Amino acid sequence: MTAFHSHATRTVSICHVQIGLNASNGVDGVDSDRYDITSKNMSKKKYICPPCGYVYDPELGDPDGGIMPGTPFEEIPDDWICPVCGVAKSMFEPYGE
Repeated sequence: MTAFHSHATRTVSICHVQIGLNASNGVDGVDSDRYDITSKNMSKKKYICPPCGYVYDPELGDPDGGIMPGTPFEEIPDDWICPVCGVAKSMFEPYGE
């Protein structure tokens, strides 16, 4: 007689999408006019904190505040505060160079 052991199983679905950049359309297989995902469309605009003069530079981010380099200002969480004076993100203004 053979013993049969039944184990409960769980199915986990994982979706892995791989896209590649190319010179002609920016991203292979993705309509870049519909989806704003190309590097040229990422905001590199700097923002300034008027009370203290701190300038948020997306190329530098704010690693101490949990904001990785390369993060556009628009993608920073709304509860982020100025690392110098603690003013709310909503108080920042575009910084013209």
